[in-house]
Amino acid sequence: MLKKYICLDCGHIGSAKNRKRGSVFMTIFLLCLFIFPGILYILYRMFGKTKRCRSCNSARIIPSDSPKGLEILNNQTR
Repeated sequence: MLKKYICLDCGHIGSAKNRKRGSVFMTIFLLCLFIFPGILYILYRMFGKTKRCRSCNSARIIPSDSPKGLEILNNQTR
């Protein structure tokens, strides 16, 4: 079962998407010019994933089962 998240910016409630940190273009640039920094940057991108809102791509999301998430859900049903 997918975990639900609440976006604090747009109010979307649903699953989140994973997004890697950094840039593909920077990876290619570093690999072409400097092999060792390029490899370090690839590792940085691999292990630096963040969750994003599917609707507005914001990083300001919270789990719906957290205390703040439950408070938001309770306020919406009233």
